[in-house]
Amino acid sequence: LSSLIGNRMAGLQAFADVQGIKRIEDAMRSHGGDAVLQTKGVRALSCGIQWPAELQQQAGYAWEVGVELTKAAMSQHADSADLQAAALEALAKYLDRLNCADAVKASGGEGLVK
Repeated sequence: LSSLIGNRMAGLQAFADVQGIKRIEDAMRSHGGDAVLQTKGVRALSCGIQWPAELQQQAGYAWEVGVELTKAAMSQHADSADLQAAALEALAKYLDRLNCADAVKASGGEGLVK
């Protein structure tokens, strides 16, 4: 999924035009029990932090939602090593680029940030 979004401008623009990020968020919320979908969704959402600000706005991208859904997926699938690895990678991206330690720590994420 994240390879479809990637960072090619034409693909990103088309994805933004159809509110693709909202579809991923909705799928993650509706199918919380599907570890594979959650893993792919976590990866896809974390790609958005690399997009130009204008494109993020057009797509309706909110990194806060990505952090929230990532933590929810981690909580729901503690036994999935693939999901946990993808989620920790995603959280590291958010933390590295956005100075959002408080958002990651919120709602039970205190142990995820040093």
